[in-house]
Amino acid sequence: MGIAKDVVEFVAEQDLATPSAAESNLRTAALAGLYAAVLAGAAAAHSVVVWALAWVAMGAIMLGCYAAMHEAIHAHLYRSKRANRVAGLLWGAAVLANFSVYRAYHLQHHSHTRIEGDTEPHEAFRGGGQYLFYTPLIGLLFWFQLAGASLASLTGRSPWYARTERQRSAIRTDALAVHGLTLALVAAAFKWPTVVARSWGIPFLVSTVVVSLVTLPEHYGCDQVPDSFRSTRTTLSNPVVRFLFWNNNFHAAHHIYPAVPYNKVGRLHDYTVGRTSFVGRSYTAFHVDLFRSLRRDFSTAPAAVEKMEGSDGVRAPAAGR
Repeated sequence: MGIAKDVVEFVAEQDLATPSAAESNLRTAALAGLYAAVLAGAAAAHSVVVWALAWVAMGAIMLGCYAAMHEAIHAHLYRSKRANRVAGLLWGAAVLANFSVYRAYHLQHHSHTRIEGDTEPHEAFRGGGQYLFYTPLIGLLFWFQLAGASLASLTGRSPWYARTERQRSAIRTDALAVHGLTLALVAAAFKWPTVVARSWGIPFLVSTVVVSLVTLPEHYGCDQVPDSFRSTRTTLSNPVVRFLFWNNNFHAAHHIYPAVPYNKVGRLHDYTVGRTSFVGRSYTAFHVDLFRSLRRDFSTAPAAVEKMEGSDGVRAPAAGR
């Protein structure tokens, strides 16, 4: 399905497809500074409780690394392709992810969202127990999937969604960098295990556990049709989550017109929300409603979350951000 004509015209009229290097640099600096401040505060307090709270906060900030990589994939951070690639490499390095693997994976997802050929799974949970077991593992499994594809590329086996030689070459180049960095981090962990665990290792594990809380709602339970208005969910959430996640919560608007960057996608959401089938008020509400529906009726659980009156997945426009 192509982009609706009126959406194309609206984006052009409002100049929504032009990235802002200044805003990207400012948000990057703010997130890096916030991470460093939380780490320094925890180190100064030297309390188990403070460290635990700090790791949750650092993990939430680190979650934004995947969102920032996502923005770089779509050239949303800078006007220059090279600058977006460098930014994507650096954001990926923070979570030891091969940017070019993720790029090929994600572009394939965009071209086949919710239809055959989609790189993201379409399976639905069969019950509450399955939901509780698999949801915390989704992020970790995804990370291992990217890492496995990256390692395999060094032996000449590229992932099936890397369809061009240019993609395959970029994946191999990035693999050398990311796995070299991984070895350096492992060496550092042997020499300074406490420092590495506190400053990166534990927050990284937190981020991989919670990533599914924000990514699962994007398409779960939506229609399996080549129509971004029906195949993708927007979750309104709150300003803190939107900031940390680079406004990727406006996911329906993003799929409707992928060239609109994070700092302008909210305006596209406001324009298209009345036509978007799935709009949720918060990530918490989505997961609560989903779990309740799975517990109530396992046989009809995948559909139940969409039909519940007032649920986070109802087919109705939301009342703004």
